[in-house]
Amino acid sequence: MVDYFEAEESRLFIFDKPLICHFCSHDVFIPYETYQDVEKPGIQVIFVHYMAIYQQCGFVVEFGDASRFDAERNVYRWALNQKLIHERPVAEGSLPMLTEEDKQAQKKCIYAALQLLVYHKKVSENLLTMFQAGQLLDIAKVFDASYEWHYSHMATQECLVKLLVEIRNSNFVHKDQFD
Repeated sequence: MVDYFEAEESRLFIFDKPLICHFCSHDVFIPYETYQDVEKPGIQVIFVHYMAIYQQCGFVVEFGDASRFDAERNVYRWALNQKLIHERPVAEGSLPMLTEEDKQAQKKCIYAALQLLVYHKKVSENLLTMFQAGQLLDIAKVFDASYEWHYSHMATQECLVKLLVEIRNSNFVHKDQFD
């Protein structure tokens, strides 16, 4: 989920449903945030508004952020998500280098996260077997079918992030359990 949009060609999802143009049925757009003073002249109360310009036909759609606190489940539900069409390349030298100790610690966390997801019946026990076989890419693809490694030396970290996002989205762990 995102707190703000990057103004680049992308796909947008609101509560995991894709935003699609009503005229041309395409879904590639460039999103923008606009800011509006609520009162004129006012006390500088700013309202964030969003618009997306579709790249196929130029149609503009405007929308707000539907993220909200869900009192029933006692969790905050993020509404907006953005997937960039073209990932910006990062120079290899600027990536943090993980030590073998870091990778082993992340693998322990991956295994614990998989056990938690299996226990709550969110994933199949087959993922534990895949983990033991070292198939981290295949595990990540269970949660995002289009996922590809960008940097192989970051594989354990990227897989762990996918699992943690899945745990967060599963709503079986609540913030108040850790207070």
